[in-house]
Amino acid sequence: MTLAVAYAENIYYTHRSPGVGEGENGINIHQILNDVFSYGRQSGLRELTRQALLEIYRDYSKENWDGEGAIAIGEDAYLEAREFIRLLPTTLPLPEVLPEPTGEIAFEWYKSKTHLFVVSFRGRGIITYAGMFGEGTTIHGTERFEDFIPKMVIENMRRLLPLPD
Repeated sequence: MTLAVAYAENIYYTHRSPGVGEGENGINIHQILNDVFSYGRQSGLRELTRQALLEIYRDYSKENWDGEGAIAIGEDAYLEAREFIRLLPTTLPLPEVLPEPTGEIAFEWYKSKTHLFVVSFRGRGIITYAGMFGEGTTIHGTERFEDFIPKMVIENMRRLLPLPD
């Protein structure tokens, strides 16, 4: 008998099976365990991103945090950014979290200096985005942000990062 235990989001997953790896059942069990471990790894990365976001908010929530007149990052911007992380498809790599001197929190996905995508939050229910997809290919805009990630933002993420449909 083989015992496998996976931990994700404060939940333990346990599976006992005789003959893991033998025949069709073994393959299915192996896939299930891979999915559980993958979910746990992704959950851990999301938690690290949430912690980085909280640290950015705490460290940059005071006026003039850069010594050059930067606007404080507000709680509403932090809450919007946190909700965006919660709504991100699990297949999407997590972004780098950056403070903006305009009082916004930015998420950046970077492949190279000519291939990147950034979304920003100010706490007003609007996502500001900009992307570069190669020499001379850029996009920017704004979209309402409520309880889902706008289609235009997802489409531009797909341009930079290969995502399953």
